[in-house]
Formats: sequence, C-alpha cells, structure tokens
Amino acid sequence: MLSYRPRTPPSSSISSDRPLTPPSSSLDGADEHPLNPGKKKDSQGYVPHIFDLVYPSREAARLTTKHIPAIFLQAEAVDSSVLLGNGASFTASLQKIPEGPKTIEVTTHNVGWSMTKSMPATPRPKYVVYKVARVAFKEDGEPFPEYRRALQSVLTEFHALIYPSLYHHANIIDFLGFAWGSNPFSPAHKLPAIVVEYAEHGTLADLLNKNRMLDFRIKHMLCLDVTRGIVALHGAGIVHGDVKAENVLVCSGPNRKYVAKIADFGFSIIEATETAEVWIGGTNPWRAPETKSAIEVKHLNHTDTYSLGLLIWLVCVDGRWPFDYLIPSTVQGAARQAKIEDLKRGDELLAAAIAKGWLMSWLKGKFGSHIDQMLKTASAGIADKQRYSEAELRNILFEKLYAQMCQMTLIKSLDDMFENSLQADPGSRDLDVVLLLLESGAEDSAG
Repeated sequence: MLSYRPRTPPSSSISSDRPLTPPSSSLDGADEHPLNPGKKKDSQGYVPHIFDLVYPSREAARLTTKHIPAIFLQAEAVDSSVLLGNGASFTASLQKIPEGPKTIEVTTHNVGWSMTKSMPATPRPKYVVYKVARVAFKEDGEPFPEYRRALQSVLTEFHALIYPSLYHHANIIDFLGFAWGSNPFSPAHKLPAIVVEYAEHGTLADLLNKNRMLDFRIKHMLCLDVTRGIVALHGAGIVHGDVKAENVLVCSGPNRKYVAKIADFGFSIIEATETAEVWIGGTNPWRAPETKSAIEVKHLNHTDTYSLGLLIWLVCVDGRWPFDYLIPSTVQGAARQAKIEDLKRGDELLAAAIAKGWLMSWLKGKFGSHIDQMLKTASAGIADKQRYSEAELRNILFEKLYAQMCQMTLIKSLDDMFENSLQADPGSRDLDVVLLLLESGAEDSAG
C-alpha cells in the first residue's frame, strides 16, 4: 500500500498562470469515472485517488511506438531533467535522449539451430517532456481537498492523450509513455509522470511572437491544424475548455516545418460524464460570452468554436490581440476587460471582425515604416509627376496592399469563418463549416 504524507502542510494555492477553477469541475458529480469504469460516485461526489492514475498508467505504457530507454523512465531521469515551468496541475521538465543504434540484432532460437538478423531499431525521440502532477496526497492516497481539482485535471489530460482516436492524431500532442517522478510535495514518494513529445518551436504564441513575418500560407495550415485537433476532440466527446495560443504547441513535421498540436487538457470536459448544466473554465479573454453562466451540455463544444475564431483572428495579426485594434490603448485594466465582454455579448465583435478595419490598422503598423522609407527615396519625383501629396500616395499604397491581402486564401475565407465561430448565439456556430473553409484552401497554402 502506498503512503503519501507531505513533509510540510500543503499550501492552499499554487502559483500559476492558469485561470481560477469554476465552481463545478469537469468530473464532479460523474456517475462513472471515465478512466475507471464501474467506480460509482458516493453521496459526496467523485473523489479522485492516487490509484486512479497508477492503475491506468500500467496499461497506457504499452501504447507508445517510440523507444525510450528504461533508464529515462526512472525517477532519477525525471528529477534531473531541466525545469520548463510549474502550472496549476503539472510540473513540466525537459530531458534529452541520446541517439540510439540504427539497427539491432535479433536472434531466433529453435531446436538445434539459431538465426540472427539485423532489424531497424525503434526510433527514439531527441527530447521528451515529463509532466508530474502537482498534487499533495493524504496518507490514504486521496489528495487534500484543495488539490482534488488538480488531480482531476491530470486524469482528464491522461484520458485525452490515450483516447484511441486521439492517440494517433497528427494534431494532438504525442503521448510517449509513463515515467516515475518525485512528488513535488513529498520527494520520497514517486508519482507516475506523463511523457509527451517536445515541441521544438514552443507554443503557437511563441512562434507568432518570434516570427512577425510568418507567411500567410503557413498561418493557414496552422489554423487548419488547430481546427482538425478540436474536431477530433469533439468527435471523442471531449471539450477542450481552454483553447488559446498558449495551449497549442508547434512541432516539426515530416513534410512541414511547423505543425500545430493541441495540448494542455486540464480544463477539458468529458461530455459523457456530465448532466444538465456545467460551469466551464478557461482563460479571459479567450472564453465564449456564455461561459459567465452554467452551460447546457449540448452547447459545451460551441465554446471551443468561439475561442477558435479568436485564435484564427490572432494568428492573422501575428499574435497581437484583435481587441487592440478595436479598443483605444487608453482603456486599460478592468475597464478594458469590461469593454471586451460588452463586444462579445452582442454581435459587435463579429461585426468588427467582418468589417476588417482591423486589417488596415494591422497593415499600417506592420508595413508603415517600410512604406515611409520607400516614399522618402522615391516620392519627390512621383508626387510631382502624379500630382499626389506624399500623404495621398501613402494612402494609395496601403489601399493596394489591402486589396492584395484580401486575395490571400486565409483572408478571403475569414468572413465566413467568423460568421460560424464568433456569433454570440452558441447555436449559430458551426465548427464543421470552419473546417471545410480551411480545408478548401489548404492545397494552395501547402503548395
């Protein structure tokens, strides 16, 4: 029997960039736990336990097709890895895996003879990421009450990563197996650590911030990746609940430099475990307007679609917040957040998105200095010949640039995508239409 007694009393809160948990978690009140069928709720509701993670980890360890040497699944390797960060539910760290042999010798023995042949070795990842639960446990294996939600987040993430249709999906972060790491609150005790692939390019937010001149064809494919990942989650009965650029990781693909993969399922909701209405988590200002109240289960997936619409918009403007083009910079803090919510409650945000005034503002901010420099070297003669002032010529150049931009495959489809994602009415959103629009232009963008 495992025993978990923290050496020091656990803190009632954990430092994290994650938003606060809503009143009802995704597994509270479930009739049957999704990772442990047959485990019924008691009168106080489902209470997670350390063995809810330990038992399934044994089965999941057989799923991975990439070879990680056993030594890198031990606590010493996890504990000596490089810290990437602490979240509300996990501590994430990075470990480099040494290159292995290209081939292995396999010997077959039979009565009176044996045969040895060379076979290609199972590929090893160059790096792996360990995710250890940040949960303090009681002596009986139950988490302290303030950590129940964190353990539920861990279990939900585990469920999403090993769900059959998601495990092999190109746009869901790869699950590579289980290791054992020290409990952050009691280092003498070990916990299963989820092992996932390393995203060489960081999050989608990182990529956009570092590459302000990212080609629109690449942006188009990244948006398609994220949409395909969300469609796959919904097909598995899972609502992500916290779609944002920071929860999308960007890896290198076999045929593309950048492939977006959805990660971080700590606020995800398994629809089959819910009844009636649900409070959903998420991060402002990514959240759909209806998440301020409890939501009917049938409308939960529409919250992801709304957040996706904002994400596509953000990708188009190089990671800048679209609201920066709609709200004066002098409006800050609580007043700014209130204005954002006002825009989202009606369809003002949708109208502003479709009007595309933001596109001209973005172009002027992005290319203004280039056009000014060009005018300095050429405008004198052009202004005399064409009888345009420098200001008029500048406006003409931006209008031409705007017209060219509107012919980009991704930009041409934006109005319809926004119509099917940023509607204030959840029932008017249609993720399948957004997917179809992105796929219809994927060939041009991939070329």
